[in-house]
Amino acid sequence: MHREYIRHEHLRGILNEMEFSEDVPDETFELLFGEFEHSSLIIAGDLISDKPGMITVELDGGSYALLFTDMDEFRKAIAPGESVAQDNLFGMYKLMLPKLDLDGFILNIQSEGFIFRNEMFELIDYMPIIKASSAEPYTTFELKQIRDSMNNESIEAFVENPNNIGRYEELFEEMSNSTMLTMVLSDRDLLPEGHEGVIETEEAGPNGFLHMETLGGTYVAMYTSEAKMANIDTPLNKFSQVINPALITYFVLNNDMDGLIINPNSDDVLITREVLLEYSRLIQLTCNDPKLTTGLRHMFAVEEGA
Repeated sequence: MHREYIRHEHLRGILNEMEFSEDVPDETFELLFGEFEHSSLIIAGDLISDKPGMITVELDGGSYALLFTDMDEFRKAIAPGESVAQDNLFGMYKLMLPKLDLDGFILNIQSEGFIFRNEMFELIDYMPIIKASSAEPYTTFELKQIRDSMNNESIEAFVENPNNIGRYEELFEEMSNSTMLTMVLSDRDLLPEGHEGVIETEEAGPNGFLHMETLGGTYVAMYTSEAKMANIDTPLNKFSQVINPALITYFVLNNDMDGLIINPNSDDVLITREVLLEYSRLIQLTCNDPKLTTGLRHMFAVEEGA
């Protein structure tokens, strides 16, 4: 389950940095709010009182509900049988607060003890979410057409030019006009389970895993072509997926990963978590194709030599 493996290490790192800093810069607060926006925190539902609700504590005349970054912190503070753990996206707590007679939340009461007062919620006016679209998603045939006809010459020229390092707004503009891929690795040859080079993941069953890069962290790898995947040396079978960059960004941030990397082992364009947090709104606006909701349910066999 989600709550069992998300640790919110990036959020906790910023809180620890703030604890030992006498003068916290505005940039740190912006990162902190960005981390909260993309968090899925655990709340303690009350199992003892007669009325259903949340476990709260009184502090300096105020009433605060308890939030936790992970189950270890939950278990430090809550005795067995007193509470049930429930995880929600942070936006849910923002929506809940006006309906509750609370002054805010306390995060990790046995560790950081960070007090998130009501007025701080007013500083967070953006709740990232990939909304369902009324547009019909691409069919399998349409996805194959997109993959077969992709032409990413513009973005490849951009990422290959070292003078473009750090020009993120232009990079995301290039991504919005490109077809981006991720790679799935499998110890099975899934091609016989597909049709005309397309494998539907729901029919293939347990089939593989998304390729990640570890560079002192965990980065989701994206590609501008299947040819760029040839630079990944592996005995496993390679399959490509046409993906929505906005959805992948949302996945990286909400799952506490360290960022994205475009064309590892060739162009090695690293987009750190801090950059994704800074530009997440722009990415959602410019790189989101709502019809690509089916992209992760289809894989394509990578041709020999690609």
